[in-house]
Amino acid sequence: MDAKISDLTVASTSIQADIAGFRETVTDLDQCLSIVEDRVAVLPYQEAELRSLHGKVTDLYDRSRRDNVRFFGIPQYNDGSDIKNFPQKYIAQDHRSGFLTSTEVQTSP
Repeated sequence: MDAKISDLTVASTSIQADIAGFRETVTDLDQCLSIVEDRVAVLPYQEAELRSLHGKVTDLYDRSRRDNVRFFGIPQYNDGSDIKNFPQKYIAQDHRSGFLTSTEVQTSP
């Protein structure tokens, strides 16, 4: 009978050690879960801020490129013409658009 009691005592001690290990694991998991929940709670606000900042960056990028005009196919040689009047002549000749006067160029938005 003493052998059975000692076996039960050893088994009980082993079970108590396992339970203590499980408690420690559960405590660690609870701490990790708490950290994750805190981070997840902040995500909607960070997403809204990110969308706002993305909109601002897109707007600034569009504004920075708004006044940039690209011309393709402009000859790279100097034909001796006046450099100030070259863009107007080039637009009128090659793009078949109307000739802009200097006042129209200055007052256009």
